[in-house]
Amino acid sequence: MISTLNLSTDSLPGSTNAFFEKGCSQLQVTIFAQMMWSMMFNAFLFAFFYSLLSKSEFRSTQIVFTNKLLINSKGGKIFARLQCYDIDSAYPLVEAHARMYFLDHKMKMHPLRLADPNDDMGGMLYPSVPTDIVHHIDHHSALSPRKLPFIENDNGLVLRSLDSYTCNREEIICPVCGEAYGTYERLKKHIEYNAMIEEREKYPKRKSHVGFAMPDIEPISLEEVREHIERTLSEIVVVVEAIDPQLSGTFQSLQSYKFEDIEFDAEFAKCMYVEGNAFAVDMDKFHAIEYRDDHNECGYEGRPMSMDLSTLSTVTEGTSFQASRPEEKGYFGRSYRTFRSVRAMPKDSSEQYTDLV
Repeated sequence: MISTLNLSTDSLPGSTNAFFEKGCSQLQVTIFAQMMWSMMFNAFLFAFFYSLLSKSEFRSTQIVFTNKLLINSKGGKIFARLQCYDIDSAYPLVEAHARMYFLDHKMKMHPLRLADPNDDMGGMLYPSVPTDIVHHIDHHSALSPRKLPFIENDNGLVLRSLDSYTCNREEIICPVCGEAYGTYERLKKHIEYNAMIEEREKYPKRKSHVGFAMPDIEPISLEEVREHIERTLSEIVVVVEAIDPQLSGTFQSLQSYKFEDIEFDAEFAKCMYVEGNAFAVDMDKFHAIEYRDDHNECGYEGRPMSMDLSTLSTVTEGTSFQASRPEEKGYFGRSYRTFRSVRAMPKDSSEQYTDLV
């Protein structure tokens, strides 16, 4: 019996039928159970180690977000803006797209529509270069301190006023006749034109465009937004989701911003330069901001006359997770995850930059 068990477990089980005699059914059941357990255990070990090796979550540590989220005014509109960058740009991510959420002081999550990248087109972005993620703070936004008049009810949908500006839909309702327009300027022209016609036709002032006076519509100001965010904000959460091209697995990279992580009326410094036939990303300036009080509206203008190569950072393999400048703890800011290590290049280095597009 012992030799039969050894032969059955070390070779093909089907080749041992000739060694069993009558009354050996219990041994056959034992061998069958042992073989099934062995195959299931080997399959489990293979699946366990494969799942460890093929995890795509580690790829999320290579997406870097700026320490600060900027809120500023441009063209009479208020925008919230941040940057993200995939430092492993040698293997560009597949189908990368972004989302943004606002968590208020009542612990309720509100989605924030994106203007860039346009979430109507899936919010697709290319993070192999420093890429903007922009939210327009309009009267539909959860970051807006107030609503504007004559706006059609959103009926529970998360809308954008940019769609109304571009005639994708019209949300400003004339209180006299019910016509819809995309901007207040169009509504004002509509009222003036119809008032001229109705006055000539001697329409009564009551319930006509003749008797309606267009009020002054004050746009939302940057100071109003700042006070509202300070009063109601818990945090703003940014999610970048993509597919790892090497493992074909989906992963998410998250970053959150509290009120102390928000800067108003500022711009990001220029962090991308042309060196020879390639682009180089200065990771030290990736997080740098410049206030509009000291600079023009576009922020950092032009390339500096001389650039210190020690500030150009390159990704290093096999090192611990730490900042590129050890003296600056928390260089990458607070986040849900730990960032990949970067190390400054020596000034006399002739190596090509790793952070190249």
